[in-house]
Amino acid sequence: MAIIYRIEGRGTELLSHKKIGDEVTIIGPLGNGFPIQDMKSSQKALIVGGGIGTPPLLELSKQLALRGVEVTHILGFQTKEAVILQQELSEYGKTYVATEDGTEGTKGFVTDVIDQYELEFDRLYTCGPTPMLKALEAKFPEKEVYLSLEERMACGIGACYACVKETCKKDDELGYRKICSDGPVFRAGEVVL
Repeated sequence: MAIIYRIEGRGTELLSHKKIGDEVTIIGPLGNGFPIQDMKSSQKALIVGGGIGTPPLLELSKQLALRGVEVTHILGFQTKEAVILQQELSEYGKTYVATEDGTEGTKGFVTDVIDQYELEFDRLYTCGPTPMLKALEAKFPEKEVYLSLEERMACGIGACYACVKETCKKDDELGYRKICSDGPVFRAGEVVL
């Protein structure tokens, strides 16, 4: 098992000092994953990662490639120094990079890469910051799009209700979904971003 993280606070700082053989306590797996069981080898998947939302897409890419699905990746970052997993993902399919400052790949956003290369796909999988997810959801209202939401989670099992998102359908009985237990993957249009 590999854990990919960025040092952001006390927890990841402590994690960064762990060595091979050290013990850590974890709970998992939690929530759901990306649906891939119905993807066929004749289909195309577009995988879009933004910043630290990129790591969860590595195993997804590998599993889709093993199924014979044609995989294309777009990775979005603020700058060249923030780019991660480009080489690893390129083992499973064509990989494009966009940076906001233009220091690597296309200058701009992941949506600019989609437009520039006129990328076609049957299903889009994405994980990253909410503004990127919103842009992809708005750009492809008729496509099959799955979003993995990034959210702070207190308990991770659905008991504390700290990671709740409102549902898009007003006739929904509950009116909300918990990212940790109902997600983190949702079909576009299921929850309000």
